[in-house]
Parts: sequence; C-alpha cells; structure tokens
Amino acid sequence: MIARLFFLLMVAQLVASPAWPDSSAHLAVSAEPAVVPVKPLAEGRKLIRLPTLEFHLHLEADCAEDYEIRSVSISVADSRTTFSGEDVAGFSATPISFSVPARQLSPVAIDGFCSLAVGADDRETREDHVIPDAVTAHLSLRCAGEDAEAITYISHALDVVLQCAARADAQGGVTSTTPR
Repeated sequence: MIARLFFLLMVAQLVASPAWPDSSAHLAVSAEPAVVPVKPLAEGRKLIRLPTLEFHLHLEADCAEDYEIRSVSISVADSRTTFSGEDVAGFSATPISFSVPARQLSPVAIDGFCSLAVGADDRETREDHVIPDAVTAHLSLRCAGEDAEAITYISHALDVVLQCAARADAQGGVTSTTPR
C-alpha cells in the first residue's frame, strides 16, 4: 500500500508542470559610494562615527507585459521611501538621492587611516579608504495587472569612501579597503 502511494506521488510530480511566476518584472540598482571626509586621527585603531550618508541610486524598473508599475520602495537601515508608478518613469534618466541619518549607522573601526603622523620620507599622501558593503539597500517593485499583482525584491550593498580631509589637496594617493 505504501509503495503504491509512493509510486502515485512520483508520477504526480513528473506529470505536474512547475509553477512559474506570471510576471517577468525587472528591478536593478547601482549606486555611487557615499563620500565621508575624515579629520586626521591619532595613531592606532579608532572608531569613526559616520555622519548622515547621501547615496545616489540609479534604478531600472520594468513590469511584464500587461502589467504596470504601482510602486517602488527603497529601505536602508530604518529609512524608507516609496515612489508611485507615475514617479518611476524618470528613474533611468536621473539618479535618486537617498539619505541615511547618522543615528541609524554603526561606528566604523579604522586602524592607521588618516594619521596625524608624517611618513618616514616626510611626504603626506592622500588616502581614500573604501568600506565595502557598509549598509544594504532593500528594494521592491510592485506590478499590477487586471487580475493579479506581483512583487519583485532585490538587495544591493552600498559602499562608503572615507577621505582624509587634511590631505584633500594632495595629488594621487593610496586606496585601502576594510573587509566586512
């Protein structure tokens, strides 16, 4: 008896068609890193409190045929914004500014960046320090047709670049990263 049930279950799985979503919506995002000027610090490991970060997001949003865009929502930390379908039309041409308040950001531990000490050859060089994946943006695209709705979700990591403010007039420099 159990063998027959197992056999019927296997046949049902082979015969049944897979469930594919009705919508082939497309949502993509790219972003420029937020730039944070940093004053020179004493030697050693320091915690830097990030200020309000301003990101410029480039969005592409499309719904499947016979569907229209109802909204696009963006969420980073505790900051959220939603755009209606009419507002989404100009996304590909103009970047969207998105701010994340300082109180929603964790301090960043930095070791040996933007030091007050002068190098062995008495040259000061400009340093840029990249913090990859500092925060994550969560986006959703809501599409609606005559009798159905579909939602597409994506996440995108956002980078932060720390620039040594005291050395901003120097040419060239070193770029380093902080692994997460």
